[in-house]
Amino acid sequence: MPRPFRVNPLAALWLLFRMQLLSMRWFWRATLVGGFFLPLFTLTFWKLLVAGYGARSSDAIYFLSGNVVISLLFGNMREVASRFAFLQETAALDYYATLMTDKVSLILAVVLAFLVMSLPGALFALLIGTAWLGAPVQPHPLLALALVLGSIALSVLGAIVGVYCRSREQSSIIITLLTLGLAVLSPVMAPIERLPKILQATSYLTPTTYATQAVRSALVSTLDGRFWLNLAVLVLFCLAALAFVSRRLDWRA
Repeated sequence: MPRPFRVNPLAALWLLFRMQLLSMRWFWRATLVGGFFLPLFTLTFWKLLVAGYGARSSDAIYFLSGNVVISLLFGNMREVASRFAFLQETAALDYYATLMTDKVSLILAVVLAFLVMSLPGALFALLIGTAWLGAPVQPHPLLALALVLGSIALSVLGAIVGVYCRSREQSSIIITLLTLGLAVLSPVMAPIERLPKILQATSYLTPTTYATQAVRSALVSTLDGRFWLNLAVLVLFCLAALAFVSRRLDWRA
């Protein structure tokens, strides 16, 4: 009796990851350019209109970490949402269903592929912002972990939006509103104490809050209990969102 054929999960993930990277050959230049210019524009706004009015060094740290997260918002979350909406709109999921792989591997492959595309913009925002603002940063090596977890958390949030949309146009509208809402209504660019009371409460429901706080702590090497709590929340959010997207994603869309 022939033994059942089993696919190595890591091999399947690697194959799907390379397939997603290959599919980006049509738009990777636009994605990278957008990832570089958006943080540069916001940095210019800060330098010209804010920094000259007595801004403190702590404000520069808040802006620097927030600028990194905004780069991930507009680059990573938006692109992942558009990708999953495209897969459903074109019925491309039928093709992936024939590859003897599972939905979790496909989701992870998409998320990791866009992680590779988004991190250069985030690192650019960090480096150019540090040099231009003169922010007193003392980055800890765990900053890399905070960036990766924050990027993945925003990616799976984009995946949730994408699996609920039947077209890229619908996804674009929803993700634009969500991105602007997360950037403005959560403590990304300013301390949470400066937000209205209602936003202080609701901001703890968004991954941007924990991603920004984790990046900010790692930038100044303040690895206290709150830093580890932020990382733990990001991990739990990623796992919960991954399970949700896997259940929602329909192979026969």
